[in-house]
Amino acid sequence: MAKLKEIKESSPVWMTTSFIDIISHIDKSKTNKYVKMISNLVEKNLNDRFLNWDKYDIEHLRDVLNLWGIETTNLSNFECFYYRSILDMVQNSDRDILIEFMTLYENNSFKGVDVNKIKSIEELTSLVSIFTLNTIDNKYAKQIHIDLENNEWLIMRPLTVESSFKYGASTKWCTTSKNNPDHFFRYTEDSALIYCLNKVTGYKVACLIRLSSNRNVSFWNSIDEHVDSINTELSPEIFELIRKIYLDPELKTNKELGGEDWINSHEKYRMEYSDEVPVEVERVPNTLRAVRTEVVEEETEPQNYPDGYIATFE
Repeated sequence: MAKLKEIKESSPVWMTTSFIDIISHIDKSKTNKYVKMISNLVEKNLNDRFLNWDKYDIEHLRDVLNLWGIETTNLSNFECFYYRSILDMVQNSDRDILIEFMTLYENNSFKGVDVNKIKSIEELTSLVSIFTLNTIDNKYAKQIHIDLENNEWLIMRPLTVESSFKYGASTKWCTTSKNNPDHFFRYTEDSALIYCLNKVTGYKVACLIRLSSNRNVSFWNSIDEHVDSINTELSPEIFELIRKIYLDPELKTNKELGGEDWINSHEKYRMEYSDEVPVEVERVPNTLRAVRTEVVEEETEPQNYPDGYIATFE
């Protein structure tokens, strides 16, 4: 394995550039005589900013670093702020995949995988997806409705939010969000939510049939983008299965299929979250503070489609 010094030497310049290096580019002199002055100004500015932070701001800053596995006990507020500013370049969902991959790798869960050859988050996602899909505890297997399972594919409907977490692991589907489990209950209360999972490649795509909206059908890739069915990797056999589910006059929602399991799962999380639709808000100190608001879905006009047609809406 490469040593840290070797990694630094072979990395792009921007990755190894220090804060002082950046300030030196601002300095208009030829002797760097303004570097110290600029660094003093930046430090003063941050000190003034910290004075306006409340206890929650500081705790939140450190909590975010803790999610990365960084021990912050001996770090100053300056260091925490600097680390956070850099790590914010990585999306939270990508961070979770990275942390999970490293944990699994350290536990020898992957055989013959050279981490130095991994170049994208998609590769990590695929590896984590394959491993988690093939090592799910039996108790979660009892919380799903299986429409098809063979050596390659598992087509299933999650009946509890816990099973949605497990089988939808490594995706960005809102129905797998542990920060906002209410999404799962809202969609599965009036819809048929189907997860199509490839056990060989780790590929995942979700299909949602809105029974309350004239069986409006939509497909969602693993990063929660709305895609046309023709752009998925689903086989003709699976499309035929989804068509039969879609045309079934007795089609039930996941809530109806889950019965007490769905209700018990809902009750558990209703105790932990308010009855109002929760909106995930990431509180960031002062100028970094950003509020995420929930996207409200537009109602579509009812459509009539011929038998055998699976509609995909943009």
